[in-house]
Amino acid sequence: MSRSSQFFGGVRPPTSIINRHSGGGASNGVTQGNSLQILSGALTAATYKQVLTVTGGGIISILSAATMDTTSRTIGLKVVIDGVTVFDATTNSLTLTAMGIVAVGGMDLTIVNPEEVPFNVSLAVWIKSSLSETDKIGTYITYRTI
Repeated sequence: MSRSSQFFGGVRPPTSIINRHSGGGASNGVTQGNSLQILSGALTAATYKQVLTVTGGGIISILSAATMDTTSRTIGLKVVIDGVTVFDATTNSLTLTAMGIVAVGGMDLTIVNPEEVPFNVSLAVWIKSSLSETDKIGTYITYRTI
């Protein structure tokens, strides 16, 4: 079996690893698999907003979106890889903090279950809320570029 870098799982090392700690700092526990948190900023009700764009190739390990408070709302998460929408779903009504939707990977209590979802050209992540609000939805992602 070939281990050339043109095949997924090849031996090309990452050029960067992006997670909660890639900018420095420390934490006292595992939160969303130590993923990078991106707050929503201002959202218009029921309208997707792009919160992340990555150009080039890479691999996503964790990608989710969750509420930051107990206000009743639905949230949507859309993932576009190499120009193709590969995930677009909206939750039922959520009323608890840290409830949401998972597109890649997962977490059971404190056990992180990463996946390996590749992208070759680009990655775009979009979120929405059923409410107009600011910084009440967090997107959590761990990925590496290659």
